[in-house]
Amino acid sequence: MIKCRLTFRDIFSDLIIDDAIAVADLSGVRRKVEGKLRPRNIEDVVRIVRAARKHKIKLHAFSCGRNWGFGSQLPAFDDAWLVDLGGMTQVTEYDSECGVVRIEPGVTQGDLYRTLADHGNEWFFNITGAGESTSVLGNALERGIGYYGQRHLDLVELQVVTGSGDVVWTRLAQPGSGPSGAPLGTDITQLFCQGSLGIVVAARLRLIRRTNGGGVIIARLKAEMQADTFFRRILSLKQEGCIAGVPHMGNRERIISTMVPWIPANQVEAFSERAPAWTAALPLLGRRELVDAAARVIETNLADLCHIETFLGTANLDVDKPNPSPREQLQLLACGFPSNLALPGVQWSALGRADVSVLDPEKTSAGLIHVTPAIRSSASEIQCIVTLVGDAGQSLNLPPLAMTVNIVDSLTTVVVISVPFPQRDAKHSQEKARALAKLLRNAGIGFYRLGLIRDDGAPLAKRPARRIHAELKRNFDPYNVFAPSKYDSLFATPPRVSVASHSQRSGIALSSYIT
Repeated sequence: MIKCRLTFRDIFSDLIIDDAIAVADLSGVRRKVEGKLRPRNIEDVVRIVRAARKHKIKLHAFSCGRNWGFGSQLPAFDDAWLVDLGGMTQVTEYDSECGVVRIEPGVTQGDLYRTLADHGNEWFFNITGAGESTSVLGNALERGIGYYGQRHLDLVELQVVTGSGDVVWTRLAQPGSGPSGAPLGTDITQLFCQGSLGIVVAARLRLIRRTNGGGVIIARLKAEMQADTFFRRILSLKQEGCIAGVPHMGNRERIISTMVPWIPANQVEAFSERAPAWTAALPLLGRRELVDAAARVIETNLADLCHIETFLGTANLDVDKPNPSPREQLQLLACGFPSNLALPGVQWSALGRADVSVLDPEKTSAGLIHVTPAIRSSASEIQCIVTLVGDAGQSLNLPPLAMTVNIVDSLTTVVVISVPFPQRDAKHSQEKARALAKLLRNAGIGFYRLGLIRDDGAPLAKRPARRIHAELKRNFDPYNVFAPSKYDSLFATPPRVSVASHSQRSGIALSSYIT
């Protein structure tokens, strides 16, 4: 085995950017890895996979390594080789008529925005608030939530390197045929979202047409006792089509942590005292006439409950303005322009201070774990989980937790609960985050994303699903090249051994693919 590893290391001396190292992430997890490779193109990825197959090496691929609060670049277990796809940054095949573009894993939100701006800003993409430096493709493969829906649904087609070193497009009957709306044959694109059955090296991404309308309504709840009515009305407005995007509803702690780092120190105390129990950002999209009409309906329905501010149109937006205000940044986000608004809030929540010039939370001593339940789009269920998290926080002796409730569509609402901490308290905070996840699971609540810190007692998939998934893995990774992922627990008992030992077993393993 030692000889094989040395041979593998020698083969890729031109791609190695770190040798055997220990790496850590924002949630306080540390992993020992064999090294880190940085391929420059698809051909390099194929070479790496085929050599790993030959020398029985485990690979863990990631795009930009900024999956903050969910594991960043870390594998689920020790002793894998990291494959850093952040150097693959091509944006090609832009189609200005259909609104489709081909991107590689290293393309960040900032990169894609600038490319589309160079083409006249006719189209934008389903943006998230995770910052300019995060991977568009990596987040979509993790089923992240953007301002205009579930990002994995923006993926038209994927190009994948399998565990055999083959390169396939996921529209099997018409591989690489472009963005035609109704291809013949099997389309396996969604198998690679949270499934990590291969290394995704490119995707065709659906864009959103930019119009002369658009904007955002900020609705601040007047009285906390009316929260249930607040949720109910916003849900109805979403279901009726008045709110074009995903309503983001943040509790008091979320709003304070997001806004405070950006406001003058002498205003912090007053702002925190005035912060309402809930604030909603309601994105609007379409021609100005339609947006004006939708805004009037929303304002009328919420006027008795909320203080309302309405920002419509994009003509007054200055993307290059130095030091835009938090409100301006929020409007930019809703209109498809990337923003780093939320990033300093990680520092503030964990440390009680924030330097807005440091936009990478992992370059600070702050820690963060996200717990992300998914529930039905029901006002009563939203209120139930809000109460449950509040009670859980008290029982676990946690400070009030920042929460964002995102109504994805008429079926699904996802909640992002943040557990911040100084890195020196990582172990203690990890235990509390696990306990919180267990309380939610015991209440019958599932999750829409997993991190490295989770309740390991989560129920497994039923036997037929496990069997089908094992067959998929056996077909896509017959030589067991990819390291076990954080999603393995859905289909089998997670191994309690290192990857090095696991590689000698006959079981099939997955790779993790993160942003």
